[in-house]
Order: sequence, then structure tokens, then C-alpha cells
Amino acid sequence: MTETEKLQTLFLQMPWQRRIGEIGVNLLNIHSFETLEDMAEYARQLSEQSRKFIEWTLRDIEAEKRAQLLMLDQELSRWQINLSHLWLDANERKRICQTSKGWSDRLIEMSGLLYETPNVVLKVAEPKP
Repeated sequence: MTETEKLQTLFLQMPWQRRIGEIGVNLLNIHSFETLEDMAEYARQLSEQSRKFIEWTLRDIEAEKRAQLLMLDQELSRWQINLSHLWLDANERKRICQTSKGWSDRLIEMSGLLYETPNVVLKVAEPKP
């Protein structure tokens, strides 16, 4: 089994909400590189991984969310073509990073993960007589 196949197997075990959240985290990482000119390759790898995550998630989500992910996939595809060149231009890097942040925010919202309440049961100690 290849590394990609192992990653896919693990990724597909997650609920779709978590998968979308993982894509959002990748994009947030790209956003964090805004001032780092030497992170072009890592940004490219994260965008490539995000495209795989999108591909693996599409079949498990409703049409509206699928349309959003396909739009993001197109954006990531455009970046990947010229990312090493674009990344050297501080203005282009800033635009890519800001766009990444916007997409990350949208995906986290879409996933609903911010609104989940953990399944935590608090046990209250009985007062002592």
C-alpha cells in the first residue's frame, strides 16, 4: 500500500465534517506563510494534499457543499501551476495567503465543527454531610 493509499484510508475513516475541517486547516497553514518567501514548496504540498482531500470528500457531501469544494479545487489548481513563481512576489503571496484564510474560514463554517459540543459528562461531587 502506498503512502497516498494509507492517507486516503485514514482520511476516509473521518466523518465528512472533519475532512472538510482538515482541508480548512491546510489552508490556514498556507495563510500562516504570508511573510515567509522560502515556504513555496510547503505551500504547494499543502495545496496538492488539499486537492486530494477534496477529491476524496466530494462523494460524501450534499450538492451545495460539493459546488463550494469544486470552486476551491479550481483555485488550488490555478495556484499550483505557477506557485513557485507567484510565491516570490510579496503581493501575490499575500493575495494567495489571504485567499487561503478566507477559504479556511468558509470551510470551518461549512463543517459545523465550531458549533459542536463535546460529549463531556461532568460528574458533580455529592456534598458531604
